[in-house]
Amino acid sequence: MEGQNCKSNAKIDCSKITKTYDTIDNIYCFPEDESAFNAKERMGFKLVKKNFIETGIGSMIMDMYKSSRAIYWSLAMSIVYSMAFIYLMSYFAETLAWICVFLVQVGLVLGCAVAFYFRQLEQDEYKSFMNDPNNT
Repeated sequence: MEGQNCKSNAKIDCSKITKTYDTIDNIYCFPEDESAFNAKERMGFKLVKKNFIETGIGSMIMDMYKSSRAIYWSLAMSIVYSMAFIYLMSYFAETLAWICVFLVQVGLVLGCAVAFYFRQLEQDEYKSFMNDPNNT
């Protein structure tokens, strides 16, 4: 609203502004409707609004204003999704760690069994070699 948010400078004295109206809070201040204007101001406002919306930057700003609720919801949901993703990754990481521990343990046990089997083969071969009378 002009009177409440007016900032004086060298050309504008806010104490002289008496007319106020509700605005759409956007990057630019636009009145919510044309009821605050007289007929001549209303015609000028329509022209300014039309020119603003038809320009590239104006249409982009109006699109952002129209989609602002979706943008806010997206920001909030991104935080929720991030927290859920972190929790699930933590859960799956723990599960995967236990699977890795189990697989390493199975691998070590199988490795010991294979080593013991080959040791037995070598011992049997050594015994048969030592007991062979044809050995010189």
